Amino acid sequence: MTGYSFNLVDEEWIPCIMRDGSSGELGILETLSNAHDVKEIFDPSPLITAALHRLLLAVLHRNFGPTSVEEWKDIWEAGHFDRSTLQDYFDKWHNRFDLFDKEHPFYQTARFGKGKMKTVEVNDLLPELARGNNPTLFDHTLDDSCAPLDVVAAARNLLALQSFKLGGLSGLGTNFVDAPSARNVLFLVQGENLFQTLMLNLVKYNEDEPIPGSGEDRPVWEQDQPLNSPLPMGYLDYLTWQTLLLRLVTDSSGLRVIGCEMALGRNLKSDGNLFDPAVAYRKDAKAGWLGLRFRENRVLWRDSTSLLNITSEENSPPRIIQWLSLLVKRKAVEKSSIYLVDAYGLGTNQAKIDFWRHEHLPLPLDYLDDESLVEDLQTALEECEESEKALRYALRHFAGGMLAPPEGNPDKDAVTNLVSHLGADKLFWPRLERHFYHLLRELPNGREEALDTWADKLRYTCWDCFEEATRDLDGSARTLRSIVEARQRLGGGLKRVLA
Repeated sequence: MTGYSFNLVDEEWIPCIMRDGSSGELGILETLSNAHDVKEIFDPSPLITAALHRLLLAVLHRNFGPTSVEEWKDIWEAGHFDRSTLQDYFDKWHNRFDLFDKEHPFYQTARFGKGKMKTVEVNDLLPELARGNNPTLFDHTLDDSCAPLDVVAAARNLLALQSFKLGGLSGLGTNFVDAPSARNVLFLVQGENLFQTLMLNLVKYNEDEPIPGSGEDRPVWEQDQPLNSPLPMGYLDYLTWQTLLLRLVTDSSGLRVIGCEMALGRNLKSDGNLFDPAVAYRKDAKAGWLGLRFRENRVLWRDSTSLLNITSEENSPPRIIQWLSLLVKRKAVEKSSIYLVDAYGLGTNQAKIDFWRHEHLPLPLDYLDDESLVEDLQTALEECEESEKALRYALRHFAGGMLAPPEGNPDKDAVTNLVSHLGADKLFWPRLERHFYHLLRELPNGREEALDTWADKLRYTCWDCFEEATRDLDGSARTLRSIVEARQRLGGGLKRVLA
């Protein structure tokens, strides 16, 4: 390693937006000690934002637990994290947070041993940049033209890479494996400030929760040697999991990172009891429990009840939501509060990234204390799905009328292509998003009125999308007849769905 030092405890590297609207960078100690004065952590990369929160949660769990609702409530009511506790901890482990420490560089390894390793370009630290045969989705950087990273950017991307690295070819004899957060959507409850945000995601922690442990759980910076076990020792080990063995390579100044040495790290394997507290799961008849993933053409709010249905046997909401439900029932937080749930993650195709995404959902806590509200919301979403089917059916009838030969039936593929070209489905879901958020907020205040308003918005949106899809077509008799017949189908379909 170089003689240069960049210690993440003290150096300014975490991007913070303060409560007064100003922005700046803080070290780990100042970020946590002053979390009540920080509105939020924000980086343009949702992967970095998520990875930063998980790092801070690992530090907090190590120092504050909590082992019970009562311990959690004491911290919550204090309104801040105890600085002296944090200072003592960082004094003990200070050198382990240095990016360039000779023996224990942060989130890296000082020695690779006898295993295979390779030197890669700096863009291998940034999943949004093009490299090798990956598509240039976010930029047009080439392997031999990527600019060096300053140490702040290198530190942030180092965290994100260890959390979100995709498996695939490595050139090291054995393929890379997925990092713990590579495929699933990560959820984070947002409070009024960073202190509240971290507390709302600080679930009960002990040897058995939130994931089973060995009794020797500790974060990676407290581990003297890289571990080989495919099972985490506990939640702290899991939060700081090292998918790769890395060592940053700097230029002669030591101030810029130009690449890194890389080798295979730990291959995470679940024994069937490992459920990430930030992930929602659904039960598959063949594969068992599967984490919720982003899909390119499916907005996340369509799956919102999977976050709220605490008692479902087919879906398992994130543990952070289940913990928040317990806090509501134990009156540790106000039931009348409305928080935001942030969702972070990647859209992937095998070993390639198609997109990344950061979405928000409002979370009125009434849903966590009243199962019937969740049932009403599920009914509303089912009405939405069925309304979209009625719209699609009407447009297929229209396309069939337009494409049918004088005798016989139209080609099914041609009908599908014409419906896709009309693009009504691409209009439908985005136009309903704000109406759904309104329903989510208003349903606890008046169910009948909120559901009636929702039905009106569904009806109006369907008709509006239909009219827009068929508005600029030619005025031939065949076109007009097909439109009239399709309108009849749509009206009948909506009447059945929204009666």
